[in-house]
Amino acid sequence: MRTRQIRVATACWMMTVLAYLPAQPIATAAPPVTTTPARADSLADRIGDWFATMGKSETDREAILVERRTKRAAQQAGEAIERGVERTGHAIDQTGDRVQQNLTH
Repeated sequence: MRTRQIRVATACWMMTVLAYLPAQPIATAAPPVTTTPARADSLADRIGDWFATMGKSETDREAILVERRTKRAAQQAGEAIERGVERTGHAIDQTGDRVQQNLTH
């Protein structure tokens, strides 16, 4: 939840900054963004990638994008594991409660 709030705040900040930048076509200045079929990069991610790669050589751009996408994928995988562990723990607790109720009745 907190990560989503940070991403939304970052996106709002970036949109405000973009409004005050000189008129420059972003589509031609932005590096090509490729996404994996499993998930698409969010708008905040794409804008952040654009800022991070602005003025870099093509080789540097690709290296930066690969590093940033790898970090995001690792973070998402970690969050998914944490959610799974939390759900599993909750399910185990519920099962233990049911067993305890059945033993006392």
